[in-house]
Amino acid sequence: MKFLKVTLAATVMTAFAISAQAQDSGAYVNLGIQAITFESAIDDDNSTNVNLMGRLGYNVSENFGVEAEGSFNLAPQEFEINGVDVEEKVSSQIGGYLVGRFPLGDKFDIFARGGYYSAKVKATAEGNGFDESESATADGFAVGFGGQYNFDDKNGVRLGYTYFDEDDANANSFDIVYVRRF
Repeated sequence: MKFLKVTLAATVMTAFAISAQAQDSGAYVNLGIQAITFESAIDDDNSTNVNLMGRLGYNVSENFGVEAEGSFNLAPQEFEINGVDVEEKVSSQIGGYLVGRFPLGDKFDIFARGGYYSAKVKATAEGNGFDESESATADGFAVGFGGQYNFDDKNGVRLGYTYFDEDDANANSFDIVYVRRF
């Protein structure tokens, strides 16, 4: 497993190093909102968080690219159980992905991606003489797909879905981001 993590990280870093030397840039950035839904550790419902997301990517060719992303929490899931205020959140998340693209004309692309992620999650509970806080790190493989509409050669909007696989609890995210190509 560690070998796979190192191999993926080396592949992504190599692709970014090559991109810095290329004359025709395939580089892009994304900035937007990510909604992450995961199984609650406290009750039987799912928790949903809203995170601010950033992504750096490079299209090696028309159909293949790499990207790194990160996000941090803007709005945790909050609820009350028997007078105890509970908050669950994905504090931060980072990941590296290989991306396959298929253009459907000049303005629209669909994509699929797969990679590895790591997320910090935190739960706090306060009230009725109770004051607890726990943090954990979740990591594993992630796969996703989506579409991108390009307004022009430099600007666009992207909608995506990603499934995060983890031994104890899986998560799903939906994102909408602004795309800026260089």
